[in-house]
Amino acid sequence: ANKCADYYDHKQSSQERIQRSLETGEPMSTINLIQRTINGALGQEAKTRLSWKAEPDAAVFDDIAAVLNERLHETSRESNADMAISEAYKSMLTTGIGWVEVKRATNPLAYPISATAVHRNMVWHDWRARNSDKSDANWVIVQKWVDLEEAMVLLPKYRELLEIGCHSGPITDSMANTILTSRGQFED
Repeated sequence: ANKCADYYDHKQSSQERIQRSLETGEPMSTINLIQRTINGALGQEAKTRLSWKAEPDAAVFDDIAAVLNERLHETSRESNADMAISEAYKSMLTTGIGWVEVKRATNPLAYPISATAVHRNMVWHDWRARNSDKSDANWVIVQKWVDLEEAMVLLPKYRELLEIGCHSGPITDSMANTILTSRGQFED
């Protein structure tokens, strides 16, 4: 995937070729056909993007559908969902997979829902999932680095584990089991 992203970013020459070119004075001539093709697909996606719409099954639900459509438009606009989907689509075209994280906003003054594109190296998922959208996966993990103090506020129950892990290296399962069992937070 990284090589595919490099090709899109016009980094198509190997280090050996670049070194040889510098030594011999041979001009570096590469034509990036990948970037043009992907940019064309991205432009087509942006041009044909449609608003989200809820359609009623029967005419008696027209009022409910109108309210839901209004709410959908507001949410997609305020959460920047279209931009997140476009970024994930670009990642999907260049590297084969793209992710969007939709979550509740942590800032109480912001819109309650936020949508952001997530880099492919930050997501770990169940490899046994068969569906292309991973809807049948047993688990999906988004890896995110946070400050120690922020982690302690979010996970006060594991404060001691976090301090030990940050100051003395990785915590093994047996260490975590010993610490949590001694504090009565984990039972075998």
